[in-house]
Amino acid sequence: MRRPPLLREAHRYPVVSGLGVAAATATVAWWYGWNIEPFVMDARFWPREPWRLVTSTLPHANIFHLAFNLYWLWVFGTLVEEAYGHISTLLILIMFAAGSSAAEFAVLHGGVGLSGVGYGLFGLLWALKRRDARFFDAVDRSTIKLFVFWFFLCIVLTVTKYMPVANFAHGSGAILGALLGLAVAGRSYRLMLRGALAVLVALFVLGAGPGRPYVNLAGGGARDLERKGVIALKKGENQEAAELLRRAAALNPLDASIWYNLGIACQRLEQTEEAAGAFDVACALNPVEPELRTGLCQWKGHQAWQAQAESRWADAVRLYQEALNFDRKNATVWRNLAVCYEQMGRVADAVKAQEHVVQLDRSPQAREELERLRALKPAP
Repeated sequence: MRRPPLLREAHRYPVVSGLGVAAATATVAWWYGWNIEPFVMDARFWPREPWRLVTSTLPHANIFHLAFNLYWLWVFGTLVEEAYGHISTLLILIMFAAGSSAAEFAVLHGGVGLSGVGYGLFGLLWALKRRDARFFDAVDRSTIKLFVFWFFLCIVLTVTKYMPVANFAHGSGAILGALLGLAVAGRSYRLMLRGALAVLVALFVLGAGPGRPYVNLAGGGARDLERKGVIALKKGENQEAAELLRRAAALNPLDASIWYNLGIACQRLEQTEEAAGAFDVACALNPVEPELRTGLCQWKGHQAWQAQAESRWADAVRLYQEALNFDRKNATVWRNLAVCYEQMGRVADAVKAQEHVVQLDRSPQAREELERLRALKPAP
């Protein structure tokens, strides 16, 4: 394999050198606690924040991850920049970064690091090795074995849950690189190969964007739709929020938070029946998140209050008890439950409910109400 240039020659390779410096800077900043959230991959990349496809390749998880990727970026990237020039190299690196990032995000969770770019450069030089004399010594057998071994080792590390690795980024990067090499230096089918390359990149990006809910293997599509729905709720775009959350619920009907947020959206749209159904599904799923349980307690409490206002005391008691299953520290629910018990003549139960109120609300009024109920309690 050809020996890479010395680092003191970095000025001759501004694209590769600049990418390496950007990756090192982003990585160190991340390690020191800087917020890099605007630059990593998530559902917001489509269609408003496309830069995430590229910037997500800059931060790295650890020093080995960074060193490995920077080394091969320098070894392979300088060859490409020397042969094709700065502009073409920049476009090639952007394609590898965007394509590999999109493929990983489309299928799984998305990742960080230049590994997809590294495998893209490897695939490119592997394809050019026998087709362009300038690259005859670009990769040797040892390098090929290393990259193949590392590819399958990373799959094993991921499957065994020892260390998650962006394997789809590796594989898609290598495929894009090989296709590009064949399209550039191949003697036949050049037009077809270039078309296939363009279609593949487009499929990766579309799969990571509008297609992710249907191709993602890790349930990320439903989470993306829910996240967008919540953002729409915060903006007051309730109709859009409801549509997004309905799609999310269809993809993942066992996620209580999706149903809860759908209930909020429908409630704002005055679609009362659908809102009630969504809230009831969320309640039945019995979520563990404290904030969600608090919200469901309030929903059940609202239903109970309606029953109480109509003097349906038994229904109100049942609904208040269901509300307390989600949040036993809600003083208002305990207070209203005590009122319902008193109306039903269950004074002893009313006293117990009011005792909970006093524990949570130490106001004089709560204590006075407890004493009043105790005075009503028949002597044993």
